[in-house]
Amino acid sequence: MALSLVIMAAGLGARFGGEKQLQPVGPSGELIIDYSIRDAIRAGFDKIVFVVKKESEDVFRERIAERVSKDVNCAICAQELSDIPRPVPEGRVKPWGTAHAVWAARAEAGDRFAVINADDFYGADAFTRLSVFLSDPANGGSFCMVGYRLGNTLSETGAVSRGACEIGDDGSLLYIEERHGIRREGGGIICDGGAELSENTVVSMNAWGFTSGILPATGRHLIEFYDTMKNPLTDECYLPTVVMSMLAKKEARVRVLPTSGKWLGMTYAQDAPLVREAIAGLER
Repeated sequence: MALSLVIMAAGLGARFGGEKQLQPVGPSGELIIDYSIRDAIRAGFDKIVFVVKKESEDVFRERIAERVSKDVNCAICAQELSDIPRPVPEGRVKPWGTAHAVWAARAEAGDRFAVINADDFYGADAFTRLSVFLSDPANGGSFCMVGYRLGNTLSETGAVSRGACEIGDDGSLLYIEERHGIRREGGGIICDGGAELSENTVVSMNAWGFTSGILPATGRHLIEFYDTMKNPLTDECYLPTVVMSMLAKKEARVRVLPTSGKWLGMTYAQDAPLVREAIAGLER
């Protein structure tokens, strides 16, 4: 069964101060995206779809796609502001968000595909779990999401936001609640408002598995988002919001795939050396 990996790489990386997707983190200059592609291929994915800013197409083609295409089929999709069923507001330059990134990949994603962020290290176990679930005919049209332990996803250099998951007794995703300002403090983990969180709280890190059924729902949701957005210049439409909308309407079922793997990311520039050190440890 053909499996594609859609890599969302159009983010601006404002907090990192540049194109963090292209920052070397491996001992031989590997990028985080290289580890994701390697682990995905080993897990059975046979196509990589890059979603990039139009102005970044040449960079990704030269630095990543041409090299990766020697091992696996590749496609590059531009996430363009005009690719939305409504007029682009005057002055809008910011991308439309992660839901729009998946929409931009609709012609290349295929019937079954996973979706990840380009600048996150997910670990080999995540791709294995996604591949096994998506390849199993018994799962029918169900979606899936890799669930991480909160304690395995925190930054040592600053507070972060995470989607805390409510999970049913059968392992299905019920709801995602966005929590902000999450940090270690006083021997525990707290978030904005002072609420305490457990190390074992299951969080979403945008590692999803979908069938093509997500695509028409995403197109409809983009229209709803556009017609109700409050700030036409900065509001974004997020992938988890589309999934939550589908769950509320009973249009989808999402199985949470728990992993004990460690997630690594470069939310802040100061995270880069810590990520390099952690990856070196994992690779030994």
